[in-house]
Amino acid sequence: MPCQVKFLLVGLIGHGYWGKTIYPKLKKLSDVKFICTSKDTYVDKLNEVDWVVVCTPNQTHYDIVKKCLWFGKNVFCEKPLTPTEKQS
Repeated sequence: MPCQVKFLLVGLIGHGYWGKTIYPKLKKLSDVKFICTSKDTYVDKLNEVDWVVVCTPNQTHYDIVKKCLWFGKNVFCEKPLTPTEKQS
């Protein structure tokens, strides 16, 4: 029986330094459905994906990750997850 690989449906939030570094590797491993820059909204696109990769400035991680988890998405976030222990 041949091995069947299901590509993950992924959204990338942040297309700055780290987003541009991660994107080429991410597209080899998954089906990237959207890339959001600082000017884009991502909430309306969350239904298209199973995973969200967050590559935004550190101070934005908490709100973005919280919202994605609220929508039931798996999240990979560049470190640090949050700027404070309490938020984590």
